[in-house]
Amino acid sequence: MPHPLKVAIAIDGRPVYQVAGAAGINPSAVSKIMAGKLDPTEPVKQRLAEVLGRPVEELFPKDDLVGGGR
Repeated sequence: MPHPLKVAIAIDGRPVYQVAGAAGINPSAVSKIMAGKLDPTEPVKQRLAEVLGRPVEELFPKDDLVGGGR
């Protein structure tokens, strides 16, 4: 199942690098977050949620076992 962040970016329609740039985050970091290889900080979660117009809880669910949610 794809990471909710990846789904939200696909729905948004902008490429990852544009979403990342608007959030002030390195595009490779966003890719690593979507792959579950990087656990984002709370400020990063907030910025991505704001740029995508989605709640943080939707993009990074508490029960999500991707990344550091183990």
